[in-house]
Amino acid sequence: MYLLPQDEAEAAIAAEKNIELEIGMPEMAVIEKLGQPLRTVKVGDQKILKFKEMTVIIKDGKVSEVKVE
Repeated sequence: MYLLPQDEAEAAIAAEKNIELEIGMPEMAVIEKLGQPLRTVKVGDQKILKFKEMTVIIKDGKVSEVKVE
């Protein structure tokens, strides 16, 4: 555990809430931003990455759709 000045701590918390994903983004970039998915499901040529608050659909190694839950 480590402590940050309050303004830095608030900025870090806000950064975690504001996630920017783009259609066409590489799968590895998504994992770098969100961490390892809770579950990965492969269906045909698509890979579905299930995270706590969203589902990311990967096609041809890139984001094709994002569903926020």
